[in-house]
Amino acid sequence: MAYDKTLGFWYGGSQIHSGKTNSGSVITTFWGCLIAAKSFEDILPHSVVLRQGQTAGQALASVLDTISKGKLQICKMDGLSPQFCEGSIEMYSVGDHEPAEIDN
Repeated sequence: MAYDKTLGFWYGGSQIHSGKTNSGSVITTFWGCLIAAKSFEDILPHSVVLRQGQTAGQALASVLDTISKGKLQICKMDGLSPQFCEGSIEMYSVGDHEPAEIDN
């Protein structure tokens, strides 16, 4: 990496010496390249997460496709099971409390 910076400044110096550019342009280009490299470095970990999400999405789409084609059968359990369940569940005096601390 240090070699790249040295080469960049050498080339910039030769451009300044020949009159093709000025020192401000060389410094601006140098910092622009550093910022671009850092941005690319910051994006790389996110691309791994995006790829994992893409793979999970493909697996989910495959499962949904299998279900829609009717190839997936529901596992049957031994014994009796109701065809439907009628009714509702009601809860009274339910609260959200932290467990009491025990005093020693």
